[in-house]
Amino acid sequence: MKKYSYKAIDLNGNIIKDNCLANDEKQLFKIIHENGLFLIKYKNSEKKLIKNTKTKVSHKDIAMFCKQLSEMLNCGINILEALRIIREDKINKYLKNCLLELEEMIYKGYSIHKSMSLFPEIFPAFMLEIIEVGEKSGRLEKVLSNLSKYYLAKYKLNKRLKSAAIYPIMIFIISIVFIFIIFTKVLPNLALAISDMTNKLPSNLETLLKLNTIFSSFEFKFGLLACTLLLYLLIKQNKYKGFFQSYKYKIPIIKKVFLEINQMKFSNEFYILIGSGVSIVNSLEIIEESTKDNFLKEKYKNIIYSVNQGESLSQSLEKSNLFHGIFLSMVRIGEEAGSLEEMLKVVLEINEININEFINKISKQIEPVVIIVVGFIVSAIVMNIFIPIIDSMYSLDIF
Repeated sequence: MKKYSYKAIDLNGNIIKDNCLANDEKQLFKIIHENGLFLIKYKNSEKKLIKNTKTKVSHKDIAMFCKQLSEMLNCGINILEALRIIREDKINKYLKNCLLELEEMIYKGYSIHKSMSLFPEIFPAFMLEIIEVGEKSGRLEKVLSNLSKYYLAKYKLNKRLKSAAIYPIMIFIISIVFIFIIFTKVLPNLALAISDMTNKLPSNLETLLKLNTIFSSFEFKFGLLACTLLLYLLIKQNKYKGFFQSYKYKIPIIKKVFLEINQMKFSNEFYILIGSGVSIVNSLEIIEESTKDNFLKEKYKNIIYSVNQGESLSQSLEKSNLFHGIFLSMVRIGEEAGSLEEMLKVVLEINEININEFINKISKQIEPVVIIVVGFIVSAIVMNIFIPIIDSMYSLDIF
């Protein structure tokens, strides 16, 4: 769906300037003709809209927006008034501008889903799918409330993951800076001093100096930049994206982290959809369409295929090797007892406890590993520099 700005004339000769949502130009002409207008000129205003909204709106902002809108709709406030009240509050300025556009589109008779779909940079694909379901089922307030909990949980999880990663990343960066200073500042000066004293450099220092020369050369820097750019372009291409994305599910520790996060994300999304009255297959299809991970997309397609072939949901999920433990058990119980939604709610509560414990555990395991590995590398470099210096001093009877 695109947004067009147009200028037209009606049968009475009045000039009309307005905006219109249409899939393409052909549909735009049809809509204007059906309204008894004659088109003078038009332009696609979608690019301008995207430019104004191409900014990060956090999951916390989305969660608060959904919470406020849900509460107001529950109180009987109409959608236009609710959007106006939220817009006048202290919210993200890009979301504020977006809400002004939403009011305009909804006032003209467009659905909330169609209006929000103009802002894919602000509203996630999964949210748009759920909003459409909520509108059609008449459960918009409940859907918005569930979305608020979902995006707030996502925000908290991302915050915890970033906090857990700060220490290892800082250690790694400090080590890189230290090694860079050793190679570019300390090593050349020491090599020059030893060369003046002994007229010959130890083999270890010669090797390190050769490495320093290679790393400092234009050819190496250019090659490194070219390889990085090539890798980036390959990752961006759909043809290779799935190949690279699948690797994070093959490295032992990283695989465990991503599987746990994905299981929590899937159970949250599945619970919201089932609670909104969407069938199991349609819920799986919406999750598959909204995910950006090509590896997961293929897995979800296989799950959908298995369910359509008559296999139970729990069996199909288990075959994918994406899910494990209590999640599969609760889904199986929910299927057999006809209480899938209730079981998924229990899973969410358990997942929230498990994921916090899991992040703390992984963080504690990674920290000493990073320190040991970095310490070993730094120690090896320092030893290769200073042991030859001490040997040279002994040979000159300095000690």
